[in-house]
Amino acid sequence: IFATAWHETAHTLTPVTEYGGPKYLKSKKYYPYIGRGFVQLTWDYNYKKYSKIMGIDFVTHPDLVLEVKASAFILVHGMINGTFSGKKLSDYNTFVSMRKIINVTDKAQLIAGIADRFLLALA
Repeated sequence: IFATAWHETAHTLTPVTEYGGPKYLKSKKYYPYIGRGFVQLTWDYNYKKYSKIMGIDFVTHPDLVLEVKASAFILVHGMINGTFSGKKLSDYNTFVSMRKIINVTDKAQLIAGIADRFLLALA
């Protein structure tokens, strides 16, 4: 979970908005529901899903996903329960395969390496 947040926030561990200028972001198919938070929540259906789960109107106010508590809940809840892709942490036993929870296999090796470094730091 920490490795995902580290990668998705460009190594800041601070909820961020998807990178790019206004013209670029407005060109996205999922605008205005661009990537936000620790996990880069995207698409209106995900904002609606978490609005319902958390009782916060992320659809009308998508920047609320950037609040630390909301963003942390979305990250942890989504990864544990399979809310993003139908895949959840308990479905996997390697860091590489766990990437399927968020974004298929995009950057899976890189993020697995980050997870390994977090484990070494905790040891």
